[in-house]
Amino acid sequence: MNRRILIADNDPKSVDRYMDILAGARTAVNPKDPATERFQLLFFPDGDALLQNFRSGFERGEATPLCIIDVADNNLNPLRIFDKLAVIDPRVAVIVTAEDPLIDALEANYAIPDNLYCVRKPFDGYLFFILVTTLIRGWNSTSRLNDRIQSLDAALEGANIGLWYWNLETRTQTINSRWAEMLGYTHNEIDRDIKAWEQMVHTEDLPYVRKRIEAHFAWDAPLYEAEFRMRTRNGDWKWILARGQVVEWDADGRVLKVAGTHMDISERKLFERDLKRQRALLYSLIDSIPDLIFYKDLKGVYLGCNPAFGKFVGFHRQDVVEKTDYDLFSKEMADFFREQDRLMLASGQPRSNEEWVDYPDGRRVLLETLRTPYFGPYGEILGLVGISRDVTDRKQMQEELKRAKESAEKANQTKSEFLAGMSHEIRTPMSGVIGMTELLMETNLDPEQAKGLELIHNSAHSLLSIINDILDISKIEAGKIELETIDFDLRGILRDMNGLMAVKAAEKSLSYRCVIDPDVPSLLRGDPGRLRQVLINLIGNAVKFTSDGGITLEVSCKTENDIQARIGFVVADTGIGIPEGQAERLFEKFTQLDMSTTRKYGGTGLGLAISKQLCEMMGGEIHVESEAGKGSRFHLTVLLEKQRPAGASAPPPRREHTPSVAESVENFPQLTAPPEKRTAADGAPILLVEDNETIQLVSLGLLKNLGYTADLAKNGREAIDALKKKNYRLVLMDVEMPVMDGYAATRTIRGKGSPVLNPEIPIIAMTAHAMQRDLDRCMDAGMDGYLTKPVKKQNLAAILKKYVDEIPETTSVVVVETPVSDEDIFDEAGIRERLDDCDDLIQVVMRSFIASFPERIAELTAAYQSRDGEKIRAVGHNIKGSSGTAGATAIMKTAMAVEDAGKNGNMKMISGCIDQLQADFTRLKKILVDKRIL
Repeated sequence: MNRRILIADNDPKSVDRYMDILAGARTAVNPKDPATERFQLLFFPDGDALLQNFRSGFERGEATPLCIIDVADNNLNPLRIFDKLAVIDPRVAVIVTAEDPLIDALEANYAIPDNLYCVRKPFDGYLFFILVTTLIRGWNSTSRLNDRIQSLDAALEGANIGLWYWNLETRTQTINSRWAEMLGYTHNEIDRDIKAWEQMVHTEDLPYVRKRIEAHFAWDAPLYEAEFRMRTRNGDWKWILARGQVVEWDADGRVLKVAGTHMDISERKLFERDLKRQRALLYSLIDSIPDLIFYKDLKGVYLGCNPAFGKFVGFHRQDVVEKTDYDLFSKEMADFFREQDRLMLASGQPRSNEEWVDYPDGRRVLLETLRTPYFGPYGEILGLVGISRDVTDRKQMQEELKRAKESAEKANQTKSEFLAGMSHEIRTPMSGVIGMTELLMETNLDPEQAKGLELIHNSAHSLLSIINDILDISKIEAGKIELETIDFDLRGILRDMNGLMAVKAAEKSLSYRCVIDPDVPSLLRGDPGRLRQVLINLIGNAVKFTSDGGITLEVSCKTENDIQARIGFVVADTGIGIPEGQAERLFEKFTQLDMSTTRKYGGTGLGLAISKQLCEMMGGEIHVESEAGKGSRFHLTVLLEKQRPAGASAPPPRREHTPSVAESVENFPQLTAPPEKRTAADGAPILLVEDNETIQLVSLGLLKNLGYTADLAKNGREAIDALKKKNYRLVLMDVEMPVMDGYAATRTIRGKGSPVLNPEIPIIAMTAHAMQRDLDRCMDAGMDGYLTKPVKKQNLAAILKKYVDEIPETTSVVVVETPVSDEDIFDEAGIRERLDDCDDLIQVVMRSFIASFPERIAELTAAYQSRDGEKIRAVGHNIKGSSGTAGATAIMKTAMAVEDAGKNGNMKMISGCIDQLQADFTRLKKILVDKRIL
């Protein structure tokens, strides 16, 4: 007899307890008698060690009838161990010993398997011994079941198992208390007649149960086993699992006695019923899905599929079961599918792929297949589930969308090229109109001629402004507009802008004021050009739509931290206002309130749309509050970085500063006094390369008025030939010309083995193309800068001053020539012309300049002491702009030198420049006092 018992319990006291029970109880006879039955007890610290020994013993042919597992806490799940034991040997019996709460939890949360017995601690040692002995003997031979049935009754009280014993000679039954209790009765309430049991069985189940009993009696089944319903005391029905075995026959082979067990499996049956319903629902869902669904085991054998998959492979779904890919597809396709299965199972993660396959009817489709593993109760991979979807139409749609996108991009590219071409075609004649007009305006004209030329000049610039707006909105739509990030002084930007806006307001007899909160930071980083563009557009509109009253610009700091500041601006006017419900239309492209507004005030309706887009690009927003007839308040915010303190590590600029299309090169200083005339001995330091006769005349005329002469080349090839023979100081290069364009000519000049005398000669593009990609193309070709046509005189003068007049630094200190007359200090005639000879406005502008200048000198001195070249450049640029507006000619010239020195890192000349600025400022104040302007 096999008496091998494995016990998982790491408590030494429990080990002693088991030894006492299983040794003492069985040694009622002489324990030294070798004939005494002895149990073979093997102890293990945990369930895993027990499982390992059980497996190794089974593999050696040494089976184990019984395992005992002690459960000390909820962390150990005996069902997990039982399932693994049963996989190895389904005959094994397992006893779980635990305290009442753990047994209750186990029974409440799990369906207890048939061969697992729960014994509550503390238990009676003798009864426990009886249970162990019974299971061991039952495992060896069920013929002794009757010998211990009464003792097992007590031992199995805590195991939720009912015991029964039939005597077929007397037609009586003997049951234990648990048998009666599971049906709601007491032990004494159950009639001993076997007919009483038959009357409690559901009438629909009784024939089936009788057949199962008769099959066992006839030796057709080794055991009697049946599941059926029995009526409880309160009239409900419970599902019972009955198991039994004949324990005695008479000499003729007739059955005399039968013993067995009852187990309440109602909860399991309910679970199975719900599981069947869920499975039926799942199958219904799977069957209704048009996608192909299949599932396989680890060997690639199909376990099932939905009708769609069966239709795909040309088999009924039931015929797919137990087939492999090699039974359903060509070897090539089967190899591919099995490789995809292998990759997914190896990773243990869902995997998707696309595959072209053929239907049995000849259709070829693209399937997108998702394979995912499915797992067993302990996390082991049992197989895979696949879902395949026909994505042929989707793929075709994607291809169509791709082609449509490419077509749209091509159309957008065509539009951009068209705009660039139109810009070139419009700007070229406009250059001639504006250039010749400006040249004529500098000649002796009678009043009527001067007025007519001024009208032509203003109209041409208005048309140029419209072109710039259209180009700006085109770049915004294409997502090609870029913002730069540079240091700037907000108050300096506003100060310069306010002078211009005050002049515009004064022309209509309107007041203009700017109110800046004290807590607004000045030193910021961002795109001052675009910010200035937005503000000038809003203030310009306010001036245009206001006839009485005035305009106010309010500046405040909405929020700030150590890194950023959100600056708010409000442009308020007392103009015509906006009707209710019309305000939001203002920010739509090509939109104005009505046609009468367009006729009366003009404009394209693009300015506010551009301003809104630029505000959003700068991290802000714009909206308007208005009432018809009472004026408007435009609110806008922008998010700007703060400048780092001197000496701190600052991030590099996001891109090299390139003036925008709308700005052209207007940030260059305006030269109010022409340079000294060149003599013939100077020769012609400039080479003008231009094929258009009108632009040739205009450009040569501008150069002549500025005191320069130039040689002319009509295409790039002539330019290269001229540069081979003569060493020029500067090349003004058109980009679109016959024979050889400006790009090719520049690349030849800059290229390796260049044929010209000076390959490093400065080359400035003169282009009617104003799209950013065109300007970038100029720089990529090797040009040093560009002038956008129509070329402005002051912009050309700035280029000439930088590249032609500039003398290389040879000393450590640059001596700034001291002006010799008051006119060189203060250009009164120029400012009176710009401000329409309005004494009040001139006083406002000059007082503002005089009041702010000491602060600029202090900033310049601090920047010089900290050797901050970028700050020096910014302050010099600020002084240059404000002094040019104020007519402080000498200060402007010195400020230009300061800006260049800061840009080039030339710190040696700054000290002398500061002294010169202060000297010129002192003289300027004296002149203004003498003229009673201050």
